[in-house]
Amino acid sequence: ATTEIYTLSLHDALPIWLTYYILRDPSNAGEVNFYLYQNVGAILETNKQYGLAHFLEHMAFNATEHFPHGVMTYLRDHSLVFNAQTGINETRFQVNNVPVADSEVTASMMLLLKDWCNGIKILPKDVEKEANIISEEWRQSRNVNKRLTEAIAPYIYNHSDYATHNVIGSEKQIHSYTAKDIKAFYQQWYRPELQYVAIIGDIEPTEYEKIGRAHVWTPVTRSSR
Repeated sequence: ATTEIYTLSLHDALPIWLTYYILRDPSNAGEVNFYLYQNVGAILETNKQYGLAHFLEHMAFNATEHFPHGVMTYLRDHSLVFNAQTGINETRFQVNNVPVADSEVTASMMLLLKDWCNGIKILPKDVEKEANIISEEWRQSRNVNKRLTEAIAPYIYNHSDYATHNVIGSEKQIHSYTAKDIKAFYQQWYRPELQYVAIIGDIEPTEYEKIGRAHVWTPVTRSSR
């Protein structure tokens, strides 16, 4: 068996300060993975915004600029593997094992990265739907371990904001947020300088960089949402 370490092929920052990494890694032949890392998590929320970073993560799988019928619908229709996670300090989105040979799908994933950065629609009907889903997540999380964790958090984190910033928020707050509230958080924090894109797989990095620079990673007007 042969082991080879693949160094980072491309790392650049665009004029809008969006950093991207494109890496050729043929360990999974014929597949490519797409990631968006956002340096925004629950720690940035005010006491009137608890849970908004996580709520916004849910909204990212609904209607966007290039996926008006919903990102989740597209991903499931194409049998794609996807995941997202909100933490105290960051939020991560990913779509994995995308077939490189399907140029239509890989092009769509490039547009999806763009939409997650700057094209989530945040429609009232989707907010209502996701509030119910998140509320159920909240109820299922209220177990003994969760309550013990919250009880000792002030001592572990020395009464800092890390002790009080619950990623999911409270059930009351979850149902109080409007599309306007979520849009305001999105516009405030989902900025290029707080984001980076990673594309890793059995690809030719220069080809993906060319597509990204020409059609995807273009300067944006933040008020255009």
